[in-house]
Amino acid sequence: MKKLLLLLFIVSTYTYSQEVEYTDVPYEMYGVYRSVDNEFLKIYSNLDGKTLFQRVDGRKVVAKGEIKRVGNELRIIRLDYSDEYNLIFVIGNGNMVITKPRSDQAWLWDKIQ
Repeated sequence: MKKLLLLLFIVSTYTYSQEVEYTDVPYEMYGVYRSVDNEFLKIYSNLDGKTLFQRVDGRKVVAKGEIKRVGNELRIIRLDYSDEYNLIFVIGNGNMVITKPRSDQAWLWDKIQ
């Protein structure tokens, strides 16, 4: 019985230590942005308090999902298809740089609204 309790304690401790702590997305990130490739990015909060994004190229939505902050990175949970990944970001004065997923490139976004 003691061995079973010890095993349960170890498993629950390991599971608890694997949880990720999310923090709020910076307020400065909310808004509408335009890239040098003339894509548009809208970051907003819905009624449930979730931070969502939508990236548009011309009239076509090319990506949409939820954004969560994990330390100094953004956790992207895509809603248009099943995918999740982390991106590094830097917010400047009227602009923002976000790394592209699974790439060594990044987007430069200028805030327009």
